[in-house]
Amino acid sequence: MLGRISKFIIGLILIPIVIGITIAFFENLTGIGGARSAGSRIFLWGVVSYVVLHLFLHKPRYLYTVGHELMHVFATWMTGGGVKSFNVSKEGGSVGTTKSNFFINLSPYFVPTYTLIISLLYFVIPFFFDIPNLKNVYLFSAGFTLSLHLIFTAEVLKVQQPDILQTGYLFSLVTIYIINLLLVAFLVCILFEGVTFENFFYSTYLKSKSIYTSIFKQLFFL
Repeated sequence: MLGRISKFIIGLILIPIVIGITIAFFENLTGIGGARSAGSRIFLWGVVSYVVLHLFLHKPRYLYTVGHELMHVFATWMTGGGVKSFNVSKEGGSVGTTKSNFFINLSPYFVPTYTLIISLLYFVIPFFFDIPNLKNVYLFSAGFTLSLHLIFTAEVLKVQQPDILQTGYLFSLVTIYIINLLLVAFLVCILFEGVTFENFFYSTYLKSKSIYTSIFKQLFFL
């Protein structure tokens, strides 16, 4: 109970950062220029291709569920835990672990599993095979899988997920939102001219600081 209360308080404390990072993100969008390179356009084609697939052809829910549960597994191993069971079906999935913490519970919502896997493959494959246009294949696949992650994350958060409830609803949503928006902002700064991640981060800091200062003054009548 004490842990849930503390996470709820942390979630409340982080809300000004949610507001600040959102404002900073959309303000920085106004400075976006053209794509930095042909690679940027290939990545964006991957993003668009998944959006079209999801909206008009097929929602690969089973594929997403496998990736979601795999990330629970990876996070468990990374934090020194063990996996007792792994189940995936059309109705959903579950992983039995020997330990639980907020990283294990929330990592599938802010770590794009398939993007991470193909990124690792992109760096490993050249040691064994010489594949023409591997970079272009990787960029398209990265855009495709990242789009899958973001869209499905937004969809599943509409339903009360057990791992989110276990961690604390407000704390989970705030953490997931901030990390995913940081990821998107970072990619936007890489892909497009006219914006930098340093400016975005500094803008987030200034806007969040301003909100905290206003709240502090209201609370203590300064």
